[in-house]
Amino acid sequence: MTWSFHIPNIVGTVSSWSDKRTFPEIEFIETPAILFPDLDELSVEMPEMLNKRRDFFVSFLILSFAAWLVFGTCLMWLRNRSVAPHVKGSMTKSEPAYHRACVGAPRESLDSHLEPAYSMLEANLEATPSTKKLDHDDEVIRLLRHKCALHTCVCAYMMGVVALIGYCYRKRCLSRSHGIGWEFWTIWLNVGMGTGIVEILVLFRRPKARPVTLYAKAMVLAHIPVVSERVDTAKDENFTAVALHCGEPVIAALSFLLLHVGHVWFLRDRHVQAELLETYFPILSSSPPSEDSPGFLQDQMLKQTSPARRKIGLGEDLPQAVLMAVFALRQGTNSIFLIAAIVFSLLRLLLCSERVGGQVNKYLIKEQVSKFNIAISAGNVARALTTAAAIWSIDQDQDLPRLKELVE
Repeated sequence: MTWSFHIPNIVGTVSSWSDKRTFPEIEFIETPAILFPDLDELSVEMPEMLNKRRDFFVSFLILSFAAWLVFGTCLMWLRNRSVAPHVKGSMTKSEPAYHRACVGAPRESLDSHLEPAYSMLEANLEATPSTKKLDHDDEVIRLLRHKCALHTCVCAYMMGVVALIGYCYRKRCLSRSHGIGWEFWTIWLNVGMGTGIVEILVLFRRPKARPVTLYAKAMVLAHIPVVSERVDTAKDENFTAVALHCGEPVIAALSFLLLHVGHVWFLRDRHVQAELLETYFPILSSSPPSEDSPGFLQDQMLKQTSPARRKIGLGEDLPQAVLMAVFALRQGTNSIFLIAAIVFSLLRLLLCSERVGGQVNKYLIKEQVSKFNIAISAGNVARALTTAAAIWSIDQDQDLPRLKELVE
């Protein structure tokens, strides 16, 4: 028994509008007759089907992504209404502005010269009754602080990606030119958007309001190439399957081994752990909105050029880029997937490099330190604490000598 349905053909409609310069009626496209087909065989026998598959799955991805964003945003609005009805503007009433990721770190993981500063930060935060009660009541953040939560999530994600790629490989739904089939990315995207909904449901257990756009921002960042670690890991797993499919078992084995050994290293490094926590739990690890926090673009630039991202670049992007280059020399470069994968890896390496990203990060950190010193001089304790937390969430080794003035 076969089943099918029609969806608006966004790609075809836009293409027709671009060619004819007049907006046509919305076209519709039917589900492909065969899912998970042999792409090599399909490209030889029915090459026109590749374009039809592209139009269908790209349109479906756009529509499903938009639907998830609308649903998640509505759920966030409902969550804020039910959990935190007393919100004024963009700030939560009686909520001290700070970044929880900097508080509660294991003492053994702190450098000796930073431990007194962290103690001062915690002492100031705990001096606020509502914050102390928040520590006791916020069972979700206590769970996230356990390493096993992050380890379990990362392992489950990688195992799920490998299992889905393995099914595509068995069905031969991949090729050197186009990479893995569109079916993989459709399932991957919708599962990722669904986990964001689960995070919102669990977020009902956390106190205080969050921005109503939190789900939309988190999901866009989690599924954008270069920016998202999830996308980068899926891309590298796909490269392993494509290399094996093209008769390069040594390259495939090295890619698989280096990728997974690299993640073991990441999960044991305290700097990278904080980065991965925000990658895999972007909604649950969020803090209430604060007027003193860095702007969205500045915050993203700080994260993309941070020391933690540099370690990820050295442990994952660099070896994978080298293997992709070797594969290209042996197999040729007439592959859309391979060119895109190499470009994404090089962009990530550029962003986290010391010469480019490192200089940007130092400049932005200096700007935050300047704001911190101004807040200290003005006696603005709340802003000083927020800025210190923002700095340490990016660079936990950053020394702030004037922090001791907060408790004098």
